[in-house]
Amino acid sequence: MVNFRKNIVRFCCENLYLLLSVAITVGFLIVKIPYIKLPFYWDEAWVYGPAVRTMAHTGISFLPNALPTELYRGHPMLFHVLNGTWLKIFGNTITSAHFFNLLVACTLLLSIFSISKNLFKSGEIAFTCVIILSLQPTFLAQSTLVLPEVMVALFSLLTLYFFIQNNYVGYFIFASAASLTKETGIAAIATCLISYIISSYKIHNRSWKILVRNLVKLTLPTLPLLIFLFLQKEMHGWFLFPEHIGFISLSKEDIWQKLVTSYITFTFLLQGRNLLFFMMIFALLWLLYKKRKVENLNIYLIFLLFIIIYSLIGSINFFSKRYILSNIPIFILISVGIIFSTFRNRYFLFAFLILFSGLQIKYINFQNNSDHTLGFRNAVKVNQEMINLCLKKDIKDESIAVFFIQGRIMTDTLAGYVKHNEIFTNLNNQPENAKYVIVSNYDTNEKFLQSRNLPQMKLVARFEEKKAWIELYNNNLYH
Repeated sequence: MVNFRKNIVRFCCENLYLLLSVAITVGFLIVKIPYIKLPFYWDEAWVYGPAVRTMAHTGISFLPNALPTELYRGHPMLFHVLNGTWLKIFGNTITSAHFFNLLVACTLLLSIFSISKNLFKSGEIAFTCVIILSLQPTFLAQSTLVLPEVMVALFSLLTLYFFIQNNYVGYFIFASAASLTKETGIAAIATCLISYIISSYKIHNRSWKILVRNLVKLTLPTLPLLIFLFLQKEMHGWFLFPEHIGFISLSKEDIWQKLVTSYITFTFLLQGRNLLFFMMIFALLWLLYKKRKVENLNIYLIFLLFIIIYSLIGSINFFSKRYILSNIPIFILISVGIIFSTFRNRYFLFAFLILFSGLQIKYINFQNNSDHTLGFRNAVKVNQEMINLCLKKDIKDESIAVFFIQGRIMTDTLAGYVKHNEIFTNLNNQPENAKYVIVSNYDTNEKFLQSRNLPQMKLVARFEEKKAWIELYNNNLYH
């Protein structure tokens, strides 16, 4: 019995930071449990959520014709297949869908611990990475949403890790998974290709035959995506969803604006990451002053290259702040690795974590109506309250003017707001031609906002939760 206790104590001491990281991950999961019961919000309400629930019902398939094009919108199918499979086994419900994506987020937390522990040989660095990632507002918001960004971040991180470790099997599996989850996953493959070319350039005696062979091997994970795109062309007549093509801009001004003011600024400086950035710069200056080399420099350069390539790819396309999530774990690894490899004092570690955690409360509590902060739950709440009121007033068959997402969630049972016998049957987008008008500050345009000021509009009800509000008006001129 005494030996058993000694072994337990020894195991806990030797694996202290692993146990603490597991505890943080379990705590993170528990804190997020209330969110899994929420109805879908925005993109998960009209695209991803209904898509995965439909696939669970109609059948699991990677083929482009497995779902209606307006649901999967030309994206590769791995995200849908994994979610659909889970739902088929554990129940096709919103709670089940959210819980699966929460498990993916917890996997990312444990992965960043394992990766940083193996790369930097430090439990302190690994534990710090887990703490900091778990306190990121975008990660906190996305961790339960049925959206592919957390999964892309996880697969991209694992792709880079296995490339650095020269583990081709692991690289091929997760690089293929990254590109099959979303097209932007090719950023991880491009990073590894360019990194290999640069490293090969430094080795003058490497033969062209070996170079070409390895480049082909590194490129192979794009093959599943290419097959999917060619099948899509054959079945639907296009490689990429036509509506998405319209979002692409090759204008230098547009690309530069998104790259600098959106991707780079958000990655390095916003939501509390400015502390990491400036501490990292200070650490690099300290190393320069002390004339010390940067440990693990090659790893940091590969990670930095990924951030640049991923940001460039994103800057060509439509921008949403949640897309930047793939950059955040990578930046955490760079900054924490440099900071704590430079300042090795354990007391500094704890002081930094206390300071960062305290400051991070401010950013976590800042909530707008977007899905990159926890404020999305406020919009979900007032949406549900407004729909419940309309059902209580028995106006679901009356003429109601709504903007975009409101119309989707009032007519699609898969979004979680209405049941089959509660679907609204007479919606339009013309406030002047409807008996009732619903206006909110998160799903609107100028026309709807201005309609509130028309003299014939009478306010019937208003629901407000922090920064989210929604109003119901009666149009007295409606005939």
